[in-house]
Amino acid sequence: MRKIIFRIFLVFIGILISFLIFISTIGIKTDKLNSQIINQIKVFDENLNLELKKVNIIFDPIKLRINLKTIGTNLIYKEKEIQLASIQSTISVKSFFKNQFSLTNLKISTKSIEIKNLLSFFRLFKNDAKIYLVEKLILKGDILGNIYVEFDNKGRIKDNFKIDGFVKNGRINTLRKYQLDKMNFRFNIVKNNINFNEISIYLNDNNLFSPELIVQKKKNKFFIKGKAYSKKISLNEKQIKDYIYLDNSYLAIKNVDFKINNEFSFEINQKYKIRNFTNNFIIDLDNLIVNSQYDYTNFFPKSQKKIEFQKHKLFVSYKKDMLDIKGSGDVLFQENNDKIKYSIKKTNKEIDFDIKLNILKNQLNLDLLNYKKEGDTNLEINLIGTKVFDGITVIEKALIKEKSNIFKIEKLIFNNDNKISKFNKLELNYIDSESIENQFSILKKK
Repeated sequence: MRKIIFRIFLVFIGILISFLIFISTIGIKTDKLNSQIINQIKVFDENLNLELKKVNIIFDPIKLRINLKTIGTNLIYKEKEIQLASIQSTISVKSFFKNQFSLTNLKISTKSIEIKNLLSFFRLFKNDAKIYLVEKLILKGDILGNIYVEFDNKGRIKDNFKIDGFVKNGRINTLRKYQLDKMNFRFNIVKNNINFNEISIYLNDNNLFSPELIVQKKKNKFFIKGKAYSKKISLNEKQIKDYIYLDNSYLAIKNVDFKINNEFSFEINQKYKIRNFTNNFIIDLDNLIVNSQYDYTNFFPKSQKKIEFQKHKLFVSYKKDMLDIKGSGDVLFQENNDKIKYSIKKTNKEIDFDIKLNILKNQLNLDLLNYKKEGDTNLEINLIGTKVFDGITVIEKALIKEKSNIFKIEKLIFNNDNKISKFNKLELNYIDSESIENQFSILKKK
């Protein structure tokens, strides 16, 4: 008798364990919970409705809770429909068996949805002009997303919702000459913070990347910061004019090849105006071709109309009406490459500059002084000064140096008509083309 009871007990334990394994892995399906889920969805809006199939129930023996999941659900609002991949939630075991259960959370996962259709769906909730404008600007694109919501003891939505997902093949109409296409990125929204990751965008067929873009809302302002970089970008003259308007008939950019890596930040106020924009970036300039209408042949006898800047590394910083550029590389405007290094700082009032040009294998003529530089000697030209907008130009120092030959002028001032107004010091110490040593200086006193 004891053996029979023991065997019955073992069979019961085996059945119980098998049942627990079954409901913990495969689960059971029922439609008795459909009304509860639908009521929780209506917390968002009374006009919301769900087309629910049977709900799959899976028991979690470790946390003593029941996980709910429904697949192939449709979300309906005023006869407009959004297809959902699944809805998931959890309830406690105690409340389930007391038949007093309520959902503590919801995870809503969408299928791939056209962004325009999703925005049109949202406009039914809130007919906002901004949503309508965004809907018109977006030409194409799909979105897959997850919405995470928690409920308090009274069934109200907590203020800790989370949305994440992925946008693919987006295209935006900028109403200008810029074309934003093939946009792919991940996003994560938590209350007032939005993070965009793994961003890839084609701007006029040029691929741009951003590992991260962060948007934070504080009071009535949005604070935005991020990073971006690109592969090699090549622009011809027409494409350059599409990006930048250059009102200078004496200087025309014909072609440019470069890569960029930058960090930026700015804020947008309640009137959607950009404030406190800062941008720090590094430009690897492979090649920049400029056509110049200036005539340099009096000084550089073999100069060309075309100037090429090659293999330049530029460090650029922009902050509150101040642009700071530092760079160096090769420059070709005669027969051979020369070296140039520059520092330019622009504000609303003036431009400060420090430019060093090293002439290596090219010529330089100063006919007025009967001087010629030839051969492989290194000649350095250094200009340090300030250009005041609608005002004077001050050359703090202009220096030409080749071996022991020195041409130097200090505090050289040009007026608005680019004519020399005055200078403080002129110093010349050189051997001219006839091997005659020349040495003299002019000083200004009072």
